[in-house]
Amino acid sequence: MKYAFVIIALVLSPASFGQYIHHIQLTNGTTVTHPVTEIDSISFSVTGVPVMYLNTGRSNSITHILSSIEKVTLSGIPEIEYPSGSVHCIEGGSEVVEVLNTVTGHIWMDRNLGASQVAVAPDDAAAYGDLYQWGRFSDGHQCRNSNTTTILSTMDAPPHGDFIVALSAPSDWRIPQNNNLWQGVGGVNNPCPSGFRIPTDAEWNWERLSWISNDIEGAFSSPLKLTPAGRRYGHSGELNNVGSGGRYWSSTAIISARRLRFDANCASINYNVRSGGYSIRCIKDVEESQGSIQFLDCDLASNVGSLQIDMAVSGTFSTIPYTGGNGGSYSAQSVASTGVQGLMATLPSGVFANGNGSLIYIIGGTPLSSGEASFEVNIGGQVCALNRSVSSATTNYPAGTVICSGIPTAIVEVFNPITGNTWMDRNLGASQAADASETEAAFGDLYQWGRFSDGHQCRNSPDTAALSTTNYPTFSNFILAPISPSDWRNSQNDSLWQGAVGINNPCPFGYRIPTSAEWNAEGLSWSSNNKEGALQSALKLPGAGRRSALSGGIKNTGALGAYWSSSVSGSSARAVGFANNNAYMSSQSRANGFSVRCIKNIAAEEGSIQWLNCDSALNNGTLLTGILASGVSSVIAYSGGDGGTYFGQSITSEGVPGLTATLASGEFAYGNGVLVFTITGTPVLSGSASFTVNIGGQVCQFDRMVDAEAPAYPNGTMHCTATPTQIVEVANPATGKSWMDRNLGATQMAASSTDEPAYGDLYQWGRFGDGHQCRTSPVTTNLSITDTPTSGEFIIAPSSPGDWRNSQNNNLWQGGNGINNPCPSGFRIPTEAEWNEEISSWSNSSIEAAFLSPLRFAAAGRRYSHSGELGSVGLAGRYWSSTISGSLARRVRIDSGCTDMGSHNRASGFTVRCIKE
Repeated sequence: MKYAFVIIALVLSPASFGQYIHHIQLTNGTTVTHPVTEIDSISFSVTGVPVMYLNTGRSNSITHILSSIEKVTLSGIPEIEYPSGSVHCIEGGSEVVEVLNTVTGHIWMDRNLGASQVAVAPDDAAAYGDLYQWGRFSDGHQCRNSNTTTILSTMDAPPHGDFIVALSAPSDWRIPQNNNLWQGVGGVNNPCPSGFRIPTDAEWNWERLSWISNDIEGAFSSPLKLTPAGRRYGHSGELNNVGSGGRYWSSTAIISARRLRFDANCASINYNVRSGGYSIRCIKDVEESQGSIQFLDCDLASNVGSLQIDMAVSGTFSTIPYTGGNGGSYSAQSVASTGVQGLMATLPSGVFANGNGSLIYIIGGTPLSSGEASFEVNIGGQVCALNRSVSSATTNYPAGTVICSGIPTAIVEVFNPITGNTWMDRNLGASQAADASETEAAFGDLYQWGRFSDGHQCRNSPDTAALSTTNYPTFSNFILAPISPSDWRNSQNDSLWQGAVGINNPCPFGYRIPTSAEWNAEGLSWSSNNKEGALQSALKLPGAGRRSALSGGIKNTGALGAYWSSSVSGSSARAVGFANNNAYMSSQSRANGFSVRCIKNIAAEEGSIQWLNCDSALNNGTLLTGILASGVSSVIAYSGGDGGTYFGQSITSEGVPGLTATLASGEFAYGNGVLVFTITGTPVLSGSASFTVNIGGQVCQFDRMVDAEAPAYPNGTMHCTATPTQIVEVANPATGKSWMDRNLGATQMAASSTDEPAYGDLYQWGRFGDGHQCRTSPVTTNLSITDTPTSGEFIIAPSSPGDWRNSQNNNLWQGGNGINNPCPSGFRIPTEAEWNEEISSWSNSSIEAAFLSPLRFAAAGRRYSHSGELGSVGLAGRYWSSTISGSLARRVRIDSGCTDMGSHNRASGFTVRCIKE
C-alpha cells in the first residue's frame, strides 16, 4: 500500500549501541541516513513504500539492531481506493491529490474524475477527464468513446457500460427516476474514491462565488483549476463544447439535476437533464469534531421581533454571542420557555467559529400570558438564560384585518427630511425594520393591488383561479389572473386604495398607500438609484421579492423590491421596483403580489397650473381600427405648477368612439412638468380621436390618429393566437435601436420574466410563420427539401446537422426582404452583433436584467430539435439571431445565472424578437 507521508521513529533503549546506522533503504531505492550516538530516539521522515528491511552497514544480522530497538512506528495516509468494480478509462484511475480552497474551507480532488493530471491550462485535454450521466456508477459509460444505447435502465446499475441516450422527457437514463443516487459519501453509485463524494449545488455555488471572474478564466484560476471539459448530449451521446464550456454535476436533484456550467462569458448553477454526460470533481467528506466554547453571554443577546400574548410568533429570534469557539460542530436543539408558557427557542445544527461568534435561536409558538419568557440555553459546555418579554399590547388596524404572523406590524414612524413625508419604518407584515436588503424578517406580506388584509397577502396563502366580482372576495386565497387585464377583480375598480379612508386600505388608522408621485419623490432622495439606495434611504426598503399573478410563486426575495402605489394606469397599477443596478416606476398587473409600505396621511392642497399645452403632446404607440390599444400614451406639458395635488381622471374619446385617456392622481411640479395620459380601449373607426383635458384650472384638447389597417404580416402567415401580434415599438436609448416590444406570437409585453402571455411562439431557424411555431403544433420526422415545407408541422431532426431542411440553406432570414422573414413589414430578425450590443446595455447578464431592460425579455422556454418537446419554460429563454455558424445558427441564451451567445441546431424551436429595419 502506498503512503502519502511516512514517519519512521526508532526509539532506542538506554543501553543503546554507540555505532551509526548508515542508512535505511526502501524498496523503491530511496535511502535516508541518520547518525546514532548515545541518544534515546531517532526520527526519519521519508516518502514511498513502508520499510521492508533495515540495513545497518554491519556484517552482523539485522537482529542485532532490532534487539536494541524498543519500537518502530509508521504513520501516514494510506492509498485512497476507488469503489469495487470501478471501470477506469485511464489505467489505474485518477490519482487522488487533495487541494484546499482557503476561501470556502473545502477540500477537493485537484483534478476531474478520469483526468490523468491537474490542469496546466484551460484547454489541457489531459485534465478533461470523463463525462458521467447523473447518478451512474463508473461502469465505463463515462468514457468519452463509450458506445450508446437507447434502452433505458430499470435498475440503479445497468448491466453494461453503454452511454444511455434518452429521447423523451424526463430525459433520464433510468426509468423510473431515482433521486437518491449520489447522496453523500455512502450514496448509491458514488463514483468517487473513499472519503470523497459528489458536491451539492450549494457547495458548487460557494466555489463559484470565490472565483476572480464568473467565467472560464475564473474557473481555471481557482484552486480547483477547472477545465472546460465539454459535455455529451443526453439525446445523442455526441460530444459538444469541448474546450469552450464546462458542465460539472452536483448531487442535487429533483426532476432534473443541478449542475455548474461555465463558458467564456459566464458561470451559473442551474438544472439540466440527467441523461447528459458531464464532468465530476469530487469533494472530501470531512467529519466534524465536537464543538465547545469558553463563554456564552445571554445578557448581551440581540433580540429581533416582538412577542404578544395569544399571538402566534413569526419573524422573532435572538442572537447570543460567545467566545472561545474551537471550530467544532454542535447539534440542533429546542428549548421550551419557562415563566411564560407556550414558546420554543430553536437552534439549527452548525459549527462554532474558531474564536468569537454567535448563535441564532428562532422563537416560535404562542405565548399564553404576558411577562418574561426564559429559555435555558446549554451548548458547547456553557449554560445561560435567554429572556424575552411578552407584551399584551395591540395596534390599531382596520376591523377584520388578518395578521399573517399573529402579531400586528408595529407602528414606528420614520421621517424623510428631504421629502417631508412620514412613513411606517417597516413593510406591512414585517416584524422589524430592515438592517439588510436580505433581512427576511423585514420582508413582510405581498398584497394584490387594491385588496384588503384578508389573508391573501400571507406568503403561504393558497391560490385560486376564481376571480372576484366584488371588492371583498369571500375567501383569503391569492387570486391567479393569467389573462389580460390580469386583475383579481372582474370587472376592475380603479377606486380602491385611494386615500386614508379609501376602499380596502390595509394600513393602520392615519396611514394610507402612497401615490406614485410620493414614491418618485422618495426615489429622488436616495443616494443611488438601485437596491443599495433603497436600503440606505430613510425608509430602509428591503428586497422583499414579489408573487406572480400567473403562478402564485414567490420570486426574487432578497434580490428585488416591488412596492405598490395607489395610482392606476389603464388596466394596470403603478409600482416602484428596484434591483442591484436600477430603480424604476412602472405599470404592473394588479393581480401581482407586491410589498406595501404605508405613508402617514397629511392633507394636501389641491394644485393648479398656469398653462397646459395639448398642441405639443408627445404621442407614443399606435392606434389601429378594431385592435385593442396597448402601450399607447400621450404626454402633455404644463408650466406654472404650484406643487399641489390633482386627482386621477378618465376621459372618453370623441370623434372615434371606444377609447379612454386615463391620468393617475399625483402632484404638480413646482414650475414646469408633464402629465401622462394612458390610452386604452378598442377604436371602432379610423380617423381622429379627441380628448378634452380639464385640470388644475386649465383646459385643452389633444388628438390621436387611428389608422384604418393594421401593419401587414407577410402573406400566408399563420397566427397561433386569434389576432396577429400587435406591433408596438420600443427603443433602447443605450443602443439607439428600435424593436417590437414583445415576442412574435405574444399577446402582450412582458409584465414579468414568467409572464406566460408574453412568451410567444417558438420558431425553427429560417422557417416562415407557417404554423410550426405554435407551441402545440404536431411533429414530423420528414425533413423538407424546400424552403417552404408543405405543412405546418414541427420537423424534428435527431441526427446531425440537426436542421429541418435537407440540404441546408444559409440564405434564410437574411434581412427584411430575406427568404422566410416572419416579421411584420419594416422589421426583421436581428443579427448576432445587434444582440451583443443589446446585451451589453443590460445591468448584468441575469434573466432579471433581461426583463428589466427596455425590451422586457421573458423566459419563454424552447422546443427540442430531437423530440419537439417543450423545455425550460419559465426558467430560461432562447432567442434566434439571423447569423449562421457552420451548420448551426447563432442564438442568445438567457437563464437565471447568465446570458450568452452560442450556436445551436437549426431545428430547435426558439423565440423570435423582431428589430426595426
